[in-house]
Amino acid sequence: MKKRIGICLSIFLLLISLFCLGIVFLGYCYKDVFPAFIWVDDIYCTGKTAEEVNSQLMQKSAYEGIRVVDISGAELLIKPEDIDMTISYLDDVELIQKSRGGLYWWKSFYGKRHFTARATVYFDSGKLDDILANWEAFPSYDNEFIYITEGSDGYELVNNGQNFPNIEEIQYAVFCALLELKPSIELADAQGHYGMSCYSDLEPANNDQKHLVSLYEKVNALQNKGYSLEFAGTNISLGRKEISDFLLTARNKDNLFSEDEESEDSQHGKFIVNNRVYDKDELISSGIYEDNGFIVDENDNLILSVEKIYDYASALSKKYDTSWCLNNYKNGIATELLINETRKGDGSLINTEAEFERIKNVFLNLDNDSLDNQKLTLNDNVKVYDASEKLGNTYIEVNMNRQQLKYYVDGELSMEMPVVTGNINRKRGTPAGIFDVYNKRYHTYLRGADYVSYVNYWLGVNKGVGIHDATWRNKFGEEIYKSDGSHGCINCPKDQVSLLWEVADIGTPVILYY
Repeated sequence: MKKRIGICLSIFLLLISLFCLGIVFLGYCYKDVFPAFIWVDDIYCTGKTAEEVNSQLMQKSAYEGIRVVDISGAELLIKPEDIDMTISYLDDVELIQKSRGGLYWWKSFYGKRHFTARATVYFDSGKLDDILANWEAFPSYDNEFIYITEGSDGYELVNNGQNFPNIEEIQYAVFCALLELKPSIELADAQGHYGMSCYSDLEPANNDQKHLVSLYEKVNALQNKGYSLEFAGTNISLGRKEISDFLLTARNKDNLFSEDEESEDSQHGKFIVNNRVYDKDELISSGIYEDNGFIVDENDNLILSVEKIYDYASALSKKYDTSWCLNNYKNGIATELLINETRKGDGSLINTEAEFERIKNVFLNLDNDSLDNQKLTLNDNVKVYDASEKLGNTYIEVNMNRQQLKYYVDGELSMEMPVVTGNINRKRGTPAGIFDVYNKRYHTYLRGADYVSYVNYWLGVNKGVGIHDATWRNKFGEEIYKSDGSHGCINCPKDQVSLLWEVADIGTPVILYY
């Protein structure tokens, strides 16, 4: 019995010895390599040294650099070679190998088998700082980072000190991003030391800068006096850009101060300063000087040109005419149609003098009520029509300023021709308005107090006024009507009006306007 026990004990001790020898032997085998079943990231490491695994990790995760994006949208790519960057996973890989290699190989059977290695990044921070400090996207600090410029919306204050880059914070933010091997960094969202922003606003630092800001506040207050008025179904705005043109500046001073030979009611040489109208001589004698391109009085008040205000009101009248209303109608913008029903040749719709006084009173602070949603002032003879009801889509249009007749069918231009209308200088101007073709005659005589004329084609429009050929003329269009115009009819080339006569029915609407 004792003998059996001795044999069993000997066998057990032998097995224990063999097991220990096996552990030691495998520990020796895995002393410098990874044991079975170990993964680092997506690399199977069994039998590989830490250096071999590090080499494979570096190949699989090649770093191309970091894309730095400024708040303006500008981009800068910093490549690894620009800053002598080297990347290694060896430190982490060696720690993993030591925790599972050697005598610890047995842990791979029941312990953690998948590991992630962190990179150790080395680069020259001095070179990084130099690259960022010299990036051309970053404005340089100078005393003129605040200035006034004229843009599409009038005068604007440009402050390049807004969102001014904090270089040290940017350098720190990019430094940290590189350590984490980030492919890009948005500086607008990045943080520097202790959560500091990468940008800050520079405040006016000296008296000149503070004065410039104060000057712009005055300019801006004037530019914001604009308003919007309704005209023919459309809003017409006096905006910042238009008001900026009223200001007296070094650029327009000589022209606005020049001697003028116009009539006594000309607005040339008149100016508004601090709610009062001055003439040129009075303004000069009171003292004026240039301030950052603007002309101001001795009390630093900005100066407005009354002439420029009048020119704007006059331009309104010239731009927004019946032709403009018709174009809106043709383009499906509005159906409201305005016509100055005169035969004197002036077809203006907007009362220039009334609008001039309205604008001038705004800057004299005489009209403090809101002008928005009011209507532009119309001339006395202006009539308002609904074009969709009065014209429809098939009609004849005679633009007497351009001496041109057009015929539209179903909204499409069918024909056009030059014409000669009534002589406005002899008070025989063709009457403006909307009429209908009331009769058509072929080979007929036209009789007046001092004339009898034979015509081949006649389309009666308004009483004795009609559209007809004028074989006695060899030229049409241009400004013939001002010196050699008709008695009021619309004279047309025979070969063209004959075609109109064939297709235009009685009842076809006809719009005549200046």
